[in-house]
Amino acid sequence: MEEELFDDLVVSVQEGGAVLRGEATPARTFVVEGPARVLLQVAAKHPDAVWDVVRPATRQKVEKAKRPGKVV
Repeated sequence: MEEELFDDLVVSVQEGGAVLRGEATPARTFVVEGPARVLLQVAAKHPDAVWDVVRPATRQKVEKAKRPGKVV
């Protein structure tokens, strides 16, 4: 990675940390409405349900690996 780009990334991460700690306000905000808002609420309350849909093959491999006597 170019040094200038890396320096920009470091500054950005530091700014993000300050926002998360409440030491700075975000430069921009977003309003989410409609189905996207509902999906975000479901993801916040039931993240496993979202992962079951997003990565079903990965979850199945993990569950098979947990069964005794099974090799994945």
